[in-house]
Amino acid sequence: SIDISDKIPPDAVCQNITVYLDVYGKASITTAQIDNGSTDNCALDTLYLDRYDFDCADIGKNPVRLTAVDGVGLTDYCDAIVTVLDTMGPVVVCRDSVIIQLDINAQYTLTVAEIIKSTTDVCGVDTSYVFPRKLNCDHIGLTTITVYSRDNNGNVDSCQTIVRIYGNIPPLAEND
Repeated sequence: SIDISDKIPPDAVCQNITVYLDVYGKASITTAQIDNGSTDNCALDTLYLDRYDFDCADIGKNPVRLTAVDGVGLTDYCDAIVTVLDTMGPVVVCRDSVIIQLDINAQYTLTVAEIIKSTTDVCGVDTSYVFPRKLNCDHIGLTTITVYSRDNNGNVDSCQTIVRIYGNIPPLAEND
């Protein structure tokens, strides 16, 4: 009796890839992106990955295993690195109008909450700050204030608004 069965497993070959999160903070990969020419002496039946989906928690390098299965069920696997990047910046919106009066020392320190209407990011906002933040007599009148927001992955967005700044003495009501 001659045994002509396939006893040679496939050869799984991987490649590393980089993927970018979308506006929803998600990314998906396919076996074709990881496969780098896997073969079998007869015929490959299936290629599959141990994971396909990524999100904000996966920023950085992630190991992924590609498994190759031939027509008789023999297998081989290889490991690749999927680097997940977040390049989507936050969205920051400034208030339309802000009025500030300097204190008795002719100074005022702005807070982000006074200028910002909202800031959002699918992977989270790390920090926001205003510029200029410390106001004084040089800023009396209309002053452009900028808010910068940085997300947890270093992407930045900004918005600007015009702030009306009064001195430390309230304006007198005009008589008609």
